[in-house]
Amino acid sequence: MTKVLRLNQNDLDRIVEVEKAAFIPPLQASRETIADRLNLNHVYLGLESNGKLIGTLAFRYARFSPKDLAIFPRTFDEFSNSPNAEQPNAIFGYSLGILPEYRGRSTLELMDRTCDFAKLNSMEYVVAEGRCPSYNGSNEFSQETIMQNPEFKRIIDEAIAKGSLPSKKELLKDPNLAFYILFAKGKPLILIPDFNPEDTPSGGHRVILYKQLK
Repeated sequence: MTKVLRLNQNDLDRIVEVEKAAFIPPLQASRETIADRLNLNHVYLGLESNGKLIGTLAFRYARFSPKDLAIFPRTFDEFSNSPNAEQPNAIFGYSLGILPEYRGRSTLELMDRTCDFAKLNSMEYVVAEGRCPSYNGSNEFSQETIMQNPEFKRIIDEAIAKGSLPSKKELLKDPNLAFYILFAKGKPLILIPDFNPEDTPSGGHRVILYKQLK
């Protein structure tokens, strides 16, 4: 049996355990970073299975409009580590980590429950930064094994050169983005190059997706 709960500073050890097991080392937030985010009143939701924490999803409250991208964060640090906005209408989800053996249904469950949480708090949008690890491939660490897709890399490189967003069909070539689009019903909004340079498998790039709740 699973349940979703809101985590706090008392759960730091458990959050760090999931962070280390779910994310490749370059993308793991330190204990200090997680504590700082909690001190900013960011929300960490946890998914438990029979008392074991198997996943976390972190977000902050923000102001957002899909029609006004001029003020949208251009780096992961700004997206994830900024204070909550006054009069927010959206949540910016920046850390979705599920233990490898529980991925799939549990990932979707935590995402769905996060949307429920956002609705209960009168949010209009959920916004996520979608990794695209098949850009370079990822098999250096045990947390993920994803083959490089040269065609997908070419698509992303051409889109960056043009300052455009690949089509939905083209984005589906990356398994991570396909999950966000097909199962989480995220709508691709913008491709931001060098959003998180630490993410070598994705070439540092991110596709920002959003979901309108009302």
